[in-house]
Amino acid sequence: MKSRNTFIFAILALMLAGCGGPTDAIPEAPEPLLIRGELFYPERIALPADSLAVIELRLGTTGPGSLLTEQRIELGGRQVPIPFELTVDRTTLEEGVTPTLRGAVFSRPGPARVTEPVTIDASHSIVDLAPMRLRPVEQVAFGAPYQCGDRTVIFGVLGSHERMIVDGETFDLAPVVSASGARYEALDDPETSFWSQGDRAMVAVRGETLPGCQVISGPALPFTARGQEPSWMLEVTADELRLLTDFGTTELSFPRPEPRVMLEGIVYEAATGDQRLSVLIQPAICADIMSGMPYPYRVRYELDGTRQSGCGGEPRSLLEGEEWVIETLAGDAPVEDSRMTIQFLGEDRVAGQGSCNRYMGGYELTGEGLRFTQMAGTLMACEEPISQQESRFMELLGEVYRFSLPEWDQLVLHATGGKRITARRAQ
Repeated sequence: MKSRNTFIFAILALMLAGCGGPTDAIPEAPEPLLIRGELFYPERIALPADSLAVIELRLGTTGPGSLLTEQRIELGGRQVPIPFELTVDRTTLEEGVTPTLRGAVFSRPGPARVTEPVTIDASHSIVDLAPMRLRPVEQVAFGAPYQCGDRTVIFGVLGSHERMIVDGETFDLAPVVSASGARYEALDDPETSFWSQGDRAMVAVRGETLPGCQVISGPALPFTARGQEPSWMLEVTADELRLLTDFGTTELSFPRPEPRVMLEGIVYEAATGDQRLSVLIQPAICADIMSGMPYPYRVRYELDGTRQSGCGGEPRSLLEGEEWVIETLAGDAPVEDSRMTIQFLGEDRVAGQGSCNRYMGGYELTGEGLRFTQMAGTLMACEEPISQQESRFMELLGEVYRFSLPEWDQLVLHATGGKRITARRAQ
């Protein structure tokens, strides 16, 4: 009996030893990342009772990277400072990609305030941030700013929604189906929308359509601007800002600083010795006060307290791109079911649809205006109303001497005798 029990105990010992051997251990979940801080601003301005604070963490330091997490705080009358705390699952972090944190406070109606982005060192388990200052959006590069006539619009992503800020009022947007470009509508108002196509956009607020919008971005370098009374010229190159003033008798040169993209435009601030130069470049149509020639940028500089304004960029950039569709011909609408177009191409070439026939030719831009040259076309037979319209169109093109743009997407060709051709950029 004793030997039998000994045998059983030996078997049990072997089984227990097998169970206690090495196994595939389940790895422990990585410790989450905790980020703590607070939002503040020093101005003695109370936040409206319905204000919302948004704190977000995104992957990457440039552009709207993937949203990792966010905290939304309904303030309900609370004022700054606004403490926050984010817990981040480390499995959502990508190796070698630095996360960026940003905060904002939105009110309806009321101002929007945003912080500068702060990079986060994810190697720590707890990150305690210094107080983050909220600034008005026109002072902070938040999203993409657009110039819409004399009004400015910001479109950006902060938190889980696209957001548009117009005249200090914030709208939460959501994408909707669009045949072209990217279109967004306000969550609670389909008559408020943002529709972008490249660097242009169409904006509507409660059914009111704003003038055509152009993204505020730095012009291509080298960039030249000019003004009158007294005559001055500014050149911006990759290395310097060069200013000629007093009819060219005074020349100053400053090392080119990095531009700041602000709601009001592109800002350069430079200094050398005891002289300081500030330059503001706005993507807005600007007409030369002497010739009336339109330019794509308004430019203002301030040198040691003296301020001058003028225009900059290349006028041809206003013409080139998508074709223009004729809306009126010397005051008359096009014949029903007809189409007249004009497209400004590279190398000073122009082409389009006359009504029935295709045409092509050249154009010249001078300091005073615009004229078309060497126009020719195909010789297809057309019905009489269409043929007459085409002849009138080609005749008026030959009389054009300058152009203007009431808005980015509207073109007026001025011909002799006060006659005009009006057109709109094709969508």
